[in-house]
Amino acid sequence: MWRVKVRTAIVGSWGGIPSAPESVRAWLLSCLGGSPASGVCRLSSGYCANLLGTLWCSCQPPIAYLQSSALWFNKMAAGFYHNDVPMLARRPSAALLREYFMRTTLSLVTLFVTALLYGCSAVDSKVGENIPEAELYQQAAYALKKEEFTVAIERLRALEARYPFGPFASQGQLDLIYALYQSDELDAAQMAAERFIRLHPTHLDVDYAYYMRGLAANNADLGIIERYMPVDLSRRDPGLATESFTYFGELLQRFPHSRYAADARQRMIYLRNRRARYEMHVANYYLKRKAYIAAINRGRYVVDHLQGTPSTEEALAVIIEGYEHLNLPRPAAEALAVLRTNFPDSTRLNDKGEFVGYRVYGDVDPSLFSTLTFGLFDSSKKFTGPAPQSSGSQE
Repeated sequence: MWRVKVRTAIVGSWGGIPSAPESVRAWLLSCLGGSPASGVCRLSSGYCANLLGTLWCSCQPPIAYLQSSALWFNKMAAGFYHNDVPMLARRPSAALLREYFMRTTLSLVTLFVTALLYGCSAVDSKVGENIPEAELYQQAAYALKKEEFTVAIERLRALEARYPFGPFASQGQLDLIYALYQSDELDAAQMAAERFIRLHPTHLDVDYAYYMRGLAANNADLGIIERYMPVDLSRRDPGLATESFTYFGELLQRFPHSRYAADARQRMIYLRNRRARYEMHVANYYLKRKAYIAAINRGRYVVDHLQGTPSTEEALAVIIEGYEHLNLPRPAAEALAVLRTNFPDSTRLNDKGEFVGYRVYGDVDPSLFSTLTFGLFDSSKKFTGPAPQSSGSQE
């Protein structure tokens, strides 16, 4: 009843508000500085629009008051109310601009408050009380089928809280892992998978929890740019990728014949190659800084721990390059022998099997152009002649 009275007061004429009931009309006019006898507000109608609009917003459903308040605020800012036009026409131009600025600012503030009221008054989809377990799970399954993952998460969490030992409890926990992963709550999905592994170590589908744990860790460090743009992830820190590699390895160790084993194995190969490529990026940085020992250590790590990756050949070339710059011919010859044996067609070898060099960089301190282009056009090139015998030959 109160909402109807306030709406009637607003849609009435701004001068005397004749369409409102007498009690509401008198109360509104007294609040706005007017007289119930004359029915005329002392405040300008623009300010009345803001005050009444805010009052109206607090009494309307969210969608309705957003649409209605936007209409009133646009009219108010444009000065369409007939009571304001003669008042503004008699003022100087400076006063007119000041009045317009004040009203526009007040309108924007009021509209911002309206948006806050809408956010606070939005009704969430709460889970009803006393819903049977089977029906609650059916609602969650239907939400998953419709890809309404937020609703599904609410239903599945309610299912776990209300029926922790019911027949749908374990399946609901598995579905919760999937819903969290699909809604990009990867940390929560990983924790839910670890919780399921801890609570149900002998479950028939526990291999799915192992797989989803590794998958969530693999995608946890991917942002919006990495997901939709071709970004070289090997240049990023492989911390979470290493954790994902460990999780997939645990899956293959415990369940070698799982239906998720083949995909997990392929992902491990990719993560291993990515780690090796990351090590080579770091080794190239050390070569550019003329830190040859650090570059050799990175190359040896790839050869010792990441054998079989596409970066192994490059790692051997880095080791040879570093030892030659350090004037250590014996270990350089040993690495060269390994390179000849395993990669006889390597581009780092000439027709006689001699090492032709790996890469040479210009000045250590980057130029302004290199800084602005993020080093994409650095002056680095492969050697075409014999490998240098000392670091001075590079100068």
